[in-house]
Amino acid sequence: MTLGKALGGGFPLGAFIVTERVATVFEYEDFSSTAGGNPVACAAGLATIELLQKEKLVEKAARMGTYLMEKLRGLASSWPIVGQVRGKGLFIGIEIVEEKSRKSSPLRAQEIKRKMVERGYLLDIFGPSSLRLTPPLIIEKEHVDSFVECFGSVLKEIT
Repeated sequence: MTLGKALGGGFPLGAFIVTERVATVFEYEDFSSTAGGNPVACAAGLATIELLQKEKLVEKAARMGTYLMEKLRGLASSWPIVGQVRGKGLFIGIEIVEEKSRKSSPLRAQEIKRKMVERGYLLDIFGPSSLRLTPPLIIEKEHVDSFVECFGSVLKEIT
């Protein structure tokens, strides 16, 4: 598995994780990286891992992601322009579709994104018409509830 970006807590850092069996074939200098080995970045990476463990942020992301998807799926059942809500942890996609044809609706997705950004919520579009949510690991239930309420009002406004 390879990882990077957030691992360094803002510093350039990448890593790869292998099984013990794979690790035994590596020898000194078999691997190099443009984003690995910097002592300051490595210290930041260790501090990031320690914080993730101490604050149990991985577990929290799983709980809050489930909560957010449940709330969004409940909301989606009332709005035919929402095709599917899917994700893992706090990496969530909301597919926006045409009401009758159920085909992707890029223009509506753009409109929803614009209105949500105007209201202070950052989200992105992935693929033709899926809204991509990547909230911070420290998100709380009240933040989720506020987002879902705002998202519902935007859906009502545009349909």
